[in-house]
Amino acid sequence: MRKILTGKEVMKIICQIPKMKQEYIEDDKRRKEDHRAILREGHPEHLAKLLKSLYAKKAERIIDGKKLPMADEVDMHTAEKVLYEEFALALDMQPNEIEEFIAENMEGA
Repeated sequence: MRKILTGKEVMKIICQIPKMKQEYIEDDKRRKEDHRAILREGHPEHLAKLLKSLYAKKAERIIDGKKLPMADEVDMHTAEKVLYEEFALALDMQPNEIEEFIAENMEGA
């Protein structure tokens, strides 16, 4: 078990998000295995990178008139829950405030 992040560590991760490489694995089986490993380990940096990739893929599919595969949607919501709860604890905020907080602070990064 690892220690909970500090507010400073959370801000460092948020500032790194724009620089994180988006990697969407096209092979369904490999993508599912990769997502499960990331969710199981729960490392905040990896969760943030996973979310960035899933958000980008979702936006791309919406433009094409398609939806994100259901497994990806589930993984996205699970990653959001885990990451936002830890960030909220470290920043003394509510989990539902974290998405907007990240967006606002990425703009300044």
